[in-house]
Amino acid sequence: MPEVVSKNLSIMLTDIQGYSTISSSASREEILKLISEHSRVLTPIIEFYNGRIVKTIGDAFLCVFESATDAVVCAIIIQIHLKEYNAKEPDKKLNIRIVINTGDVSLKEGDIYGDGVNITARMESLSCFPGGTVGISESTYL
Repeated sequence: MPEVVSKNLSIMLTDIQGYSTISSSASREEILKLISEHSRVLTPIIEFYNGRIVKTIGDAFLCVFESATDAVVCAIIIQIHLKEYNAKEPDKKLNIRIVINTGDVSLKEGDIYGDGVNITARMESLSCFPGGTVGISESTYL
């Protein structure tokens, strides 16, 4: 039976705002290009700040960080980079919301589970965190 490890981690979820609307009127090729561009732009920044992409969920990345500070700084740098990117590439504009929660999770076979993940997912759906913003939970702030 695979080993289950419990840890306190900062969980980051990124999401392309308006993805459902975009995908309903775009071709499959256009959607794949958008997802690919999202990955190309965000992955190096996440890795630079010691984050690990656990999985992609459609247009979203679920990432973990050992350090809440690294997660928050990473999110801020992503948003700064995206402002510059969107100014240079208006036809490939990426409007991404980022939320971060810190809490206990269980790691098993490369995936994460637990209330920390569930809270992060619920934060992502809140309208108070529109695209272009970074939302953090109280546990991350503390």
